[in-house]
Amino acid sequence: MNREREKRGQILNGLETIIQYGREPIFIFEATGNILGENEYFKKLPEKTKKLLLDKNGNLKNSIIESLKTGIKSIWLKDSTGSTFLHTITFRNFLKDNSLALGLISKDSQDCMNESTMDRKEMFRLITHELKSPLSNILITLEYILLRKNKIDFNEIVDKIRSILKQVISLNSFIDNYLDMEKLNAGFIEPCFDVFDLKEMINEIQDSVEPIIKSKGLDFIISTKNIPDKMKNDEEMIKRIVLNFLNNATKFTKEGFVKLEVSQGKNSIRFIVEDSGMGIEKKDLKDIFEPFKRIKEEGKKSEGFGLGLNIANKFAKMLKGKISVKSKVGKGSKFTLNLPLR
Repeated sequence: MNREREKRGQILNGLETIIQYGREPIFIFEATGNILGENEYFKKLPEKTKKLLLDKNGNLKNSIIESLKTGIKSIWLKDSTGSTFLHTITFRNFLKDNSLALGLISKDSQDCMNESTMDRKEMFRLITHELKSPLSNILITLEYILLRKNKIDFNEIVDKIRSILKQVISLNSFIDNYLDMEKLNAGFIEPCFDVFDLKEMINEIQDSVEPIIKSKGLDFIISTKNIPDKMKNDEEMIKRIVLNFLNNATKFTKEGFVKLEVSQGKNSIRFIVEDSGMGIEKKDLKDIFEPFKRIKEEGKKSEGFGLGLNIANKFAKMLKGKISVKSKVGKGSKFTLNLPLR
C-alpha cells in the first residue's frame, strides 16, 4: 500500500509540473471525477465550457468518466459556439477510483479543426508518450528488483540500474526541452555571458552521455584541438545545444561511434558532433529544426518530442552563432555549432 501511494505521489508531482507551464487549459483529475489541480488557463474557461465538463459539484461529469473508462482518449463536446475537445492521458489502471489522469481542453470553430489544433493534439499525444513511457519503465524495473530481492545477483542489479538511468536521462531531457520551449515562447530566457572553464564543461558533458552511449555498445570519442582553458559565453546554453546533438546521435546510431570534437578557429570555436548512424535524407534536412519535426526510422515509430534541435537552433542564434549539418543516409550525420570568440 505504501509503495502504491509513493508511485501515485511521483506521478502526481510530474503532472503538477506539466500543468504549471502549459499554455492551454490543463487539469488533473481522479477516476472518481474529482479535480486535483488546474492551471490558470483552465480557471479562466468560460462558464458555458465548464458546464460541458463539470457537474454541479465541480467534478468531471460521470458520463465523461464512463467514456474514459472504456478506453476513449479524446471526447468531442459540441455546443452552440463551436466544438470543445477534451484530450486525456490516463495513468495506471483507470478503473481504480484513485488513479490519475491529465486533461487538456481545446476549442475550435464549427467548420473544421484548424491546423494549430492538430498541432496541439499531436503535442499532447507526444507528451503522453514522453512522460508516461520512461516512468512506466522505471516503475516496472524497480518492481522487478524488489520482487527478486533475495534472488537477484549484483551484476543483474547493475544492469537494471543502467536501464533506470537511461529512462531518467530521457525523462529529464524531455522535461528540460518542454520547459525551455515554454520559456522561450514567453520570452523568459536571455543569454548570460560569463567566463567559464571550457574543459570542465566538456567533462560534464562526457559524464552525462557516456553511460548511455556505451550501454548501446557504441564507441564514444572526444577530440579537443587547441582549445582555450577559459571562454566567455553562456555555458548552460552551449551545454544544452551539444547535449541535444549527442542525444540525437546516440538515438539514431545502432553501431559504430559517436564523436564530440571541439576546436578553435581564428575568431571562433566549433563544437562538432558526428556519428555513424542512419543519416538524414536530403529532403528532410530543411525541416529538422522545426518544432515537432522528428526523424523517422524505417519500420519504427518516430522517437522523441521533436523539440531538441529547434531549441538548440534558437539558443545558437541568441549566442550569435550558427548551426550547420551534413548527413548521408546510411553513413551518419555531422552537426556543427560555430560560435564567435568573445
